[in-house]
Amino acid sequence: MDPAKVIGKLKEQVRMEHKSRRNYPEVWHQISDNATNRFYHQNEIDSQLKGQLKLQASIGLLGIQTSYRKLEQSMQYVSPTFSMPGPRITAVPYNIIVIG
Repeated sequence: MDPAKVIGKLKEQVRMEHKSRRNYPEVWHQISDNATNRFYHQNEIDSQLKGQLKLQASIGLLGIQTSYRKLEQSMQYVSPTFSMPGPRITAVPYNIIVIG
């Protein structure tokens, strides 16, 4: 490769790196701004949402006069075969069942 081209590429790389290092504080200064940091700070978020969460974490439990255990049991799935009268369908082998 021509030595003039190599020197030109090196000069261009040095110039671009110098420019990027010179502009680094200007570009990244916005990220360290107090308003931006406050937006992502967990304590700030919690303090703003505390009222809303308290109003919601109470609405769901206001009408419940029973214990938490009864509430938890009411949300469990109970199979319909649990309350069906008579023997279970699976108690008899299928080859004995006559369809028709």
